[in-house]
Amino acid sequence: LLDPPYGRGLLQETLDALAGSALLRPGAWVVAEGHWRDEPHPPPGLPCVRTARYGETRVWEYAALEPRGGDGRPCRDDGALSGEL
Repeated sequence: LLDPPYGRGLLQETLDALAGSALLRPGAWVVAEGHWRDEPHPPPGLPCVRTARYGETRVWEYAALEPRGGDGRPCRDDGALSGEL
């Protein structure tokens, strides 16, 4: 779970670092929380598979691919968060 301070670019920086490292095994999930305006770009190998917004906050789910390399698809927006991801 990533929940960095909002508005500092740390969410994107952390996602990029994770995607470029050997920390995530194929199939691993990353859940990130941030301000809805801080829309991160999925780094190669870590596509966004789902997102939801509640109030000023948005949650993004990413899944590590095998082999590393983004699929270029936009993240699926589930709208308002219902309490379960």
